[in-house]
Amino acid sequence: MNNFCNNCGKPITSGKFCTNCGAPISTTNILANTGHLSIERKGQIMGFAVNVHVKINEVPYELGASQKIDLDLAPGTYRITYKIWCRREKEVIINIVAGNNYLIDLVYDPLWGGFKLGANSKLQ
Repeated sequence: MNNFCNNCGKPITSGKFCTNCGAPISTTNILANTGHLSIERKGQIMGFAVNVHVKINEVPYELGASQKIDLDLAPGTYRITYKIWCRREKEVIINIVAGNNYLIDLVYDPLWGGFKLGANSKLQ
């Protein structure tokens, strides 16, 4: 799981201060006041060979078939974009509340190609 700064929301790798905004970092402050976001893509026959390019507030991730991204995020609004190489970028805005769990379930879209939000997604 990744940790994010409570002040600016950027990923924290190590150290006592955020490398982006300089705010002091305390492990208890980071994890105690977070919401949990999972982005998952279940294994499928169609679209299995293509990675989905995901960005959370412009921080890039790759999501292959049957993979999942788990993040603990500071409360606030997050812009999540996703796309595959030949399709337009799609966007989801989530307002993370401390203590809540969120799920973005990406499923293959046979009609338009690419991926779309599945029925299991929980965005609020």
